[in-house]
Amino acid sequence: MAFHTAEEEKNNPFINNPNLVTVPVIASFNTEGNMIPIYFSVEGIKIKIDKIIWAKENLAWGSQYRCRICVCDVLEEIELMYFKHKNMWTLKRNR
Repeated sequence: MAFHTAEEEKNNPFINNPNLVTVPVIASFNTEGNMIPIYFSVEGIKIKIDKIIWAKENLAWGSQYRCRICVCDVLEEIELMYFKHKNMWTLKRNR
């Protein structure tokens, strides 16, 4: 495993995270200015987020969300991350 500086990791979130894939996200903001992801898309399929299970916001690099979705009547939990310095959303692959 290679050593990467904090600056390299900041500039490229994929260095130590091979299970991340970029995804488009539609988000809303509440009255306090907190971001709330509503939909995301994978392979051209738009998926509605049913519930935010937990959120870690205002982290040094951005925000992290654990979400519940329902696809084909199957409930799943997914993890979305927003990298503010890249203005980029990622989905963490679990499989």
